[in-house]
Amino acid sequence: MIKKIFFSILLWFSTIMLFAQIKSDTILYESRNIDDIPIYIINDGTYYKWQWNKRSKEYTLFKDTLLLPVKAQKFGISTYFFNKHTQILYCGNSYGYYSFDFKEDTIVYVVSDEEETNFVMADAKLYFSNYQTLYIQDLITGETIDSLTVISKDPYDYILEIIKFSNTNEVVLMVGYYDGGEIPDAQYYIYNEINKKYSLALNNDLMKKIIDPNSAIVRFYDLSMQYIFLDEFIFDSNFNLLNKFKYYDIDIYGFVLSGQIIKQLIIKSNVDSENQQDRKNEKTKVLIPFIPNPFREKALYEIYENIELKTEDLKQLDAFDLRILRNMIFAKHNYAFKDKFLQAYFNLYGFYGGTHDKNRLTDVNHLLTPEDRKNLELIQKLSKMKEKD
Repeated sequence: MIKKIFFSILLWFSTIMLFAQIKSDTILYESRNIDDIPIYIINDGTYYKWQWNKRSKEYTLFKDTLLLPVKAQKFGISTYFFNKHTQILYCGNSYGYYSFDFKEDTIVYVVSDEEETNFVMADAKLYFSNYQTLYIQDLITGETIDSLTVISKDPYDYILEIIKFSNTNEVVLMVGYYDGGEIPDAQYYIYNEINKKYSLALNNDLMKKIIDPNSAIVRFYDLSMQYIFLDEFIFDSNFNLLNKFKYYDIDIYGFVLSGQIIKQLIIKSNVDSENQQDRKNEKTKVLIPFIPNPFREKALYEIYENIELKTEDLKQLDAFDLRILRNMIFAKHNYAFKDKFLQAYFNLYGFYGGTHDKNRLTDVNHLLTPEDRKNLELIQKLSKMKEKD
């Protein structure tokens, strides 16, 4: 009886501590009342919700304390910047961008009337294009501080995509035109913000070979803005390829902010149907926290390709990352996870989430390769070391 009371108190205390820790995070998410499918978020804390109003055709910002369930629809966030001094979060896509002022609890939307507009945010600057012209504005003041008109051989060419990293003064521009939905001959240009010059990228031919212009759509950046996640690739600012991994359906719905930094992204995924024969029906949608770590993604790809992992490549990963890597060994063989979070996590990838009509397996030990077993042993060894630390 005494033991039972002791453990009850211990459990209660642990729950309070966990709740207190989560409560320190601010969560911003999108909710639209035009989708009948409920979406659940696995978290708790202080919530800011921006919600679409069909009558006024605008978003309104709300502050919530409870979030089960909500209705949401894709906003398509691909770029973002959080100014820790002003407590303003900027996020946008190819149609415009939003600014959220957490001090004033206000929201401002800047929209473009042109379809050929791209928005990228980095280092408190806004980079956007209108056909053949690149504009650079100060995000805080709204003043235009620079502009560039791209001149190419084809008069129909315009800026299709803007890529900007926070650790470089160069802006990468993909220039070309759409021909029946295809991009026949896109070129990559580099604009230097210091000397105000632009030229064809030195590695233009190489970039065209490894990046298909037809799928070179910016999904999002990592939180340091030093790596870019495309549909099937991850690149650093020197355009070194970290991996080639097909993502199934990653849509950003919001952010988790802790103190003065963006701590995690909130992305949409789904969990498998309880009925194995019901795979093709609509899935239960969920929102999960996601940290875009390019090194974890690189290791995931190596596991998938049956490549032995190296200890030095895994030392910088934390216990959470190692848990994902460990379960990746089973996910690649279509293992049926009971853990809903692991289901939702691996459903982000084409090899797992794209096989809804394929029966999951409850036992895949007989499918593990020698490389799988070596990788599992290494990951478990490093996980124990992390636990001791």
